[in-house]
Amino acid sequence: MTDGVCPKCGSNEIYTDAGMPKRGNVFVHKKVAVKAGIFAPHLVEFDNYLCARCGYMEQYVRNSADRQRLVENWTRAGQEFRMR
Repeated sequence: MTDGVCPKCGSNEIYTDAGMPKRGNVFVHKKVAVKAGIFAPHLVEFDNYLCARCGYMEQYVRNSADRQRLVENWTRAGQEFRMR
């Protein structure tokens, strides 16, 4: 969808919040908390892409270090859940 085309319906009516300015906690919905230590979670920021025609939505994590942090803390799709 980052190319402006919906993979579900083929529409080019794609909208994104990528690059929008962040003011305080206004864009908290653009972040997901990942454990980073005993007390403080690390907030990973992502961009949303929405198809205005069919409603399909995708999210992308921009920062490669944040992607690695998610890989280390999430379960790979297709594998059984396991405690880390």
